[in-house]
Amino acid sequence: MALEKPSITPRSSENPSCKVGKKWTTIFPYCIWELWKKRNNNNINNLNNYLDIRKVIHASWEFTFFTERNPFVEKTIKVEISWIKPNKEVIKLNGDGVFCNKSSRAGLGGAFRNNKGDWIIGYHKSCQASSPIHAEIQVILEGLKIARDVNFTMLEIETDSTDVIKLIYENNSSYSNIVCECRWLNAPIEDPNAEA
Repeated sequence: MALEKPSITPRSSENPSCKVGKKWTTIFPYCIWELWKKRNNNNINNLNNYLDIRKVIHASWEFTFFTERNPFVEKTIKVEISWIKPNKEVIKLNGDGVFCNKSSRAGLGGAFRNNKGDWIIGYHKSCQASSPIHAEIQVILEGLKIARDVNFTMLEIETDSTDVIKLIYENNSSYSNIVCECRWLNAPIEDPNAEA
């Protein structure tokens, strides 16, 4: 019994505008594998099936997806970040905090600037915290303490944590001791503005 040469034609030849978009070195091993499986299946079962190029492309795409660093084209999104000057005679406090869940430690820092953007005074501190919000509210508390000590009466506070702003302006039992102290320290300051 002589083996017949299988007639295998990729289905993508029906649509010449179909582009594979993969390197031949990636697709070739999968073509050979699928060709071998089809040939065996055709010979054993007396069939005349064609090679399904979609399976080959899918298998090569899956291989590429899981082995290459990033098979997709990366899109960059530009975000304009700028510091907005406060009104004349207003001092602006910009602060931020970080929290490590593993050690329950936080790092705090902030800077006071005038309406020209000149640095006046800054601070940083390491302390205990129970959550990222706890760290962020401690940033505000430390900044308000310093503002009171150096007599900054016109203060604008800027933070990236909207949760902290909500805690200060709304009645909430979370971190009530720190929130009450922030409110107390904020009370004598004229025209306080807090932005998120």
